[in-house]
Amino acid sequence: MQSKQLFLTSFFLHISLLLCAQKIETFNLSGYVKDTFGKPISGATIYIRELDKGTTSDVDGSYQFLKLKNSNLNVRVSSVGYHSETKTLNLSTNENSFLDFQLRRDEKSLAEVSVVGQSLNQRKVQEIKQSGYAVNVIDLTTQVDKVADLNQLLRRSPGVTIRENGGMGSDFSFKINGLDAKIFIDEVPMENYGSSMTLNNIPINLVDRIEVYKGVVPAYLPTDVLGGAVNIITKRRNKQFFDFSYGYGSFNTHQASLIANMRDAKTGLMVKADAFFNHSDNNYMMYSNPKYGINLDGYFKSFVDEETGIVQNQLVKVDKARRFHDAYTSGMGKLEAGFENVKWADRLLFGLSYSENNKEIQMGSNIKSVYGGRWSENKFLTPSIQYRKNGLFLPDLYVDVFASYGDSRTEVRDTAKYLYYWSGIPQSNGTFKEEAYDQIINKSYIAKTDFSYNLNKKKSQVINLSYNLSTNQQKNFDMMKTEEYREINSRPKRLNKHLINLAWQGQWLDEKLSSVVFFKYYGMDNSYTADERKYDSDGKLISGDVVQYNNYKDYKSGGLTLRYLLKKDVGIKTSLEKSYKLPSVEQLYGNVVYVLPNVDLKPEESNNVNLGMFYNVYFNDQHFINVDVTTFLRNTNNYIQMVSAGNYYRYSNLDGARLYGIEFDAKYGYKDLFRVNVNGSYDKAIVTKLQTGESVDKEGSILHKQLPNRPYLYGNVDVSIGKNDWLGKGTRIELTYMNQYTHKFYMSWDNLASQETKLYIPSQDVHSAILSYSWKHNKYGISMEARNFTDERLYDNFGLQKAGRAFYTKLRMSIF
Repeated sequence: MQSKQLFLTSFFLHISLLLCAQKIETFNLSGYVKDTFGKPISGATIYIRELDKGTTSDVDGSYQFLKLKNSNLNVRVSSVGYHSETKTLNLSTNENSFLDFQLRRDEKSLAEVSVVGQSLNQRKVQEIKQSGYAVNVIDLTTQVDKVADLNQLLRRSPGVTIRENGGMGSDFSFKINGLDAKIFIDEVPMENYGSSMTLNNIPINLVDRIEVYKGVVPAYLPTDVLGGAVNIITKRRNKQFFDFSYGYGSFNTHQASLIANMRDAKTGLMVKADAFFNHSDNNYMMYSNPKYGINLDGYFKSFVDEETGIVQNQLVKVDKARRFHDAYTSGMGKLEAGFENVKWADRLLFGLSYSENNKEIQMGSNIKSVYGGRWSENKFLTPSIQYRKNGLFLPDLYVDVFASYGDSRTEVRDTAKYLYYWSGIPQSNGTFKEEAYDQIINKSYIAKTDFSYNLNKKKSQVINLSYNLSTNQQKNFDMMKTEEYREINSRPKRLNKHLINLAWQGQWLDEKLSSVVFFKYYGMDNSYTADERKYDSDGKLISGDVVQYNNYKDYKSGGLTLRYLLKKDVGIKTSLEKSYKLPSVEQLYGNVVYVLPNVDLKPEESNNVNLGMFYNVYFNDQHFINVDVTTFLRNTNNYIQMVSAGNYYRYSNLDGARLYGIEFDAKYGYKDLFRVNVNGSYDKAIVTKLQTGESVDKEGSILHKQLPNRPYLYGNVDVSIGKNDWLGKGTRIELTYMNQYTHKFYMSWDNLASQETKLYIPSQDVHSAILSYSWKHNKYGISMEARNFTDERLYDNFGLQKAGRAFYTKLRMSIF
């Protein structure tokens, strides 16, 4: 028996060894292609001579080969504007290997101006930048380990101001050069994705780059605003890809994101899933500061007056108090499926996204109105379809079509019968307030088409035509009112917008001169119901009726951009435009939470001028310097501003305003070891027209006065020091210091109070630092951030305080 067992064991052992010897081993190879400054090189060609296989690097510089069948390989990488590099790879059995490349630029390359030191994120907008648009590009492929949301990154861009009412999930206003700007996600307006998809919600791991256009914007971004536009480009890979991150920090803040991308190279079938989750208690400390008119009401104290013997109450201020009703939670899931890079379509995608958020509301428009039971909840569902094709019907015709439907449902409740003091004690005073319960249903539709046609083979003359239709229908239900009241006041409020843009882009004088001439048409169709009935004391109708208002107005504008290269590294650019900003649904009809309606709001009209210069130089393949300087002028009629109205805000028109200023952005880098970025912005806003009913000699006239409650001088400094392979091959450690400065500004008109009593927002100097470490060739990463580590007191809209010192950490895993 024992000899039989030994025989069988020996037999199966020999069979196993024979099968293993006959098995052909396969290996996977992946890595990154970067330049000497550590920036990704996209579109580089990676070729394996022995296997006659090739691929190209992705937007983040990554590449991948699967199931290679040779252990000794010569891998060659080449890219226009760079010296090629070849490395020999010896693969071990059953091992997945990494091979990174760092290419040196080719001084003799004719294309170096457009490619040197730039990732694909920057090169994709190079054509637009060369056309005269004033645009900044924020490349996020090198910032994936940061905890920050998009708001915190964008506010570091010159000319951008973001005014927040509080912490995570709070309402905010976004402006470029002092005027409203439109925000897009992959060229689709952000409002199409619901209130959970906002700049202070979206994790940076979902994004590849951000394009910030100032003033004039490209034709494919349908916008009706004056300040410019922001286009957020989300991650999209041509390979299997998985990225997960999780962050935790002060105020019980949680931030998680996930991206999963699968694509079959043979059929082009692609499935992509994005998701994120955010939560914060936002329970940071608030402080009284009488110098700036900020006083926290703590409680009423009863005492007996010694002279009269009468019991009296005294309102006691407290030095500090913690926010106790300001938690915020949001989540989003998006699924896309379709085909990419097939013969009949560059992209055909069907998408479905769902988002939800719950927000406790701590305050109204000022620190005196403290809530303890007010909250809002929003649920948003949107299906979408997109089709793109280059060479549709005609070889030089490009077509992009997008359509979506959005269903948004919001509830706003206040179950408390009191307002509160900052101590958490109800402000009873023997009176009660009514419970509030409102429902808002908003249905929106977007249809967007974009056509581009090359007039010659060099693609130096291009015609672009785009049309965008957006429609919003909003219903408000006050659930605490009678059924008759709800039936009348919940009738749909509609706002439809039509935007047509026709543009001609040309290259002249051996491409030294670029120009864009464009024409725009705006159409606005809005309708709403107003209850204009008046009753006497007995409840009898005196006059008026329920009236339905329908309005349609159209506007036309045009403009021009020019760019001229003085040298290969130096150029000047300018843009001129007459533009309109149509009111939004929220500005016209309010949102119940913070904003009151103003159906009489007029569109803004502005004549805009930008003039700038740029200088880019790379030398010794070790240093780069980039300098951009831009001046701007905006002469605006019916300037839309947000004003305080009790516990709420309201948007109103200012008859005329002139906005002007200058900004600069300077960068220096040494290899991939050191980077410094300094930028600054100065923009003033002056009233240019008498307001209705005013006269020049009227006391308190605001003519020629600076607009209040807005910063006008601000800047940033970022310094980074990093080292590759210091703690082992495939590792990188980096330390970044960030400083943000905002000069003091007044909260009221400078002629309506004395200098001694005038309330103002003090100058603010915020210091932050991030330490990040990645390993396994950027597969894993961890970062730690100290935000506002000097605990500066930060204030924003009308003196509302933001969070002080905070600490965060983040873990990331990326697999492809």
